[in-house]
Parts: sequence; C-alpha cells; structure tokens
Amino acid sequence: MSQIPPNHPEFAAYIHNPENFYNINYSPICDRFAINNVKHKSPFINANELVFKFFNDPVALETNGLKKTYEALKNYISDNPICIAYILTLAYSDEPSHNILIFEYINLAGNGINLYTREIARRLIKEYIPRLERNEIIKKLFPTDYDNQIQILKKKIIQENKLKNNNNN
Repeated sequence: MSQIPPNHPEFAAYIHNPENFYNINYSPICDRFAINNVKHKSPFINANELVFKFFNDPVALETNGLKKTYEALKNYISDNPICIAYILTLAYSDEPSHNILIFEYINLAGNGINLYTREIARRLIKEYIPRLERNEIIKKLFPTDYDNQIQILKKKIIQENKLKNNNNN
C-alpha cells in the first residue's frame, strides 16, 4: 500500500500535506517526545540494525512474506519499547545516508521491491503502528512521568513557534 487509507487516523494530516507527513515539525507530539529522548543513543545505528535483524534474510522473507515480517517487527517493538523511538527517528530522517538498501525482494508476482531501511520504518509506523498505538508503546518508556513530559514539550513547541512567528514578522 503506497498511500494512507481514508479511514486511517492520520489520513487528514497526510492528505492535506503529504510532503510533510514525515517532517518532524508536523509529527504527533508522542513521536517528537520519543525521538527527543533517544538522540544521545545512536538512534540511526540502532534503527538500521533492528530493521536488518528482521528484513535481511531473503529465505525467511520468501517463506513468511513481508506482511508477517512487518508484524513480527511490530511485536518486537511492543515488547521492547525503546525500539519505537529508534524506528521513529529513522522514519522522520531526511538524511540519505540513513536510508540503507538491504536487498531487492522478489514477491510472488515476480516483481522486485527494493527494501530500504527508512522506507521500512516509514511503512511500519504508517501501516502497522498507528499513532494511538505508538503513543501506548511510548508510554511504557516513561510510565510515571509521561503526561507531565508531554505537557512540557507542548509548551516548548508553542514557545518556539511564537519565536519563529515573531522573527518572521
């Protein structure tokens, strides 16, 4: 699936501005919160290693298919919540060097699909781990202080936006 279906919770954000769907400045607050909390932990390296762990075996992909592999990665992330922050960091990255080609996967119809790490991360958060589910996974990382930290981040974003607006005027 290359587009977000109309009944998807993030459809409105995508349809109004598809170029910015993966722009961190337009991302859900829970995604920003997770990304901000792993910046010092080599998130791109960890994310790429995680994607390679699940998508680097052509025989397993051929046996299980892409859908089951995405679902297995989703389940792994649910059990290891820090991984959602790594995946989000990769998905929202614009840096070409963070998008690594794993290999070309040949599906049952004989079509070749280039598997890139960032594209896998993006598809994972777009189609397999919607915003509300991501929010629940992120809450597992900060069970006692999540709501307070989200409020602090919201205030910070509002202040930054006000400064930008004042500087633009």
